[in-house]
Formats: sequence, structure tokens, C-alpha cells
Amino acid sequence: MDRAPAAALETARAWILAAQARDVDRVLAHAVDLGGVHTFASGPDTNLTLDELVAHLRAHPPVPMDAVEVEGRCRGDVAWVFGTAQVRLPEGPPLAMRISTVLVDEGGWKVVHLHLSEGVAHEV
Repeated sequence: MDRAPAAALETARAWILAAQARDVDRVLAHAVDLGGVHTFASGPDTNLTLDELVAHLRAHPPVPMDAVEVEGRCRGDVAWVFGTAQVRLPEGPPLAMRISTVLVDEGGWKVVHLHLSEGVAHEV
């Protein structure tokens, strides 16, 4: 696989930040609904369609997010972008999040899938 182009990386990063900021218009403008699970996370009941993700974003206030770092790989018109972010929850220490997105190039990169998971220590 090749390295993901800068445009795919920036689209993924901006999309993640738009979701965090609850900018639903930007989320929808840069997403493709394939009619199935769009987003899943490590919490309960987090297998969401795009419509369910948007409803969740509208129902909950933004949570500050710092240090969104991404890299990615690409094959043809499909890119996988992955990285980490620090989420500042109202209580407790910052939470390390793993983030991955899958994007397709439809004359511009669009997010078709998002995965969020709580970072845990790597143990061997």
C-alpha cells in the first residue's frame, strides 16, 4: 500500500475534529452513507449508522480533544487513516483515544467508516 495522500489525511483529521465540535453540517458534507454501520467505538451501544452518529452528536456537548495525530495508507481510491488523540473528559485525567477512518475518493475524500477505541496499555 502507498502512503495516504495529504488530502485524505487532512480530510480525516478535519472530520474527526468536526465530529468532536458537533459540526454536523461538516460531518455530513464529508461522509458517505453506505447504509450500514458507519461508526463503532469501545463503549456500549456504539455501533451506529451515520444517521445515529449525527443524532448522537446533536444530543451531546463537545468534549475537548487535543493532539490529533494521523497517518495513513492508500490503495487506489480507498484510504485508511489512523492515529491517536487526547480527549479531556469533564472528570478524571485525559483519555488516550485510538481513531481510524476509512475514506473513499469521490472527486474529494469522504469518510465511510469511523472507529474509536479507548487506549489501553500494551502488555505482552
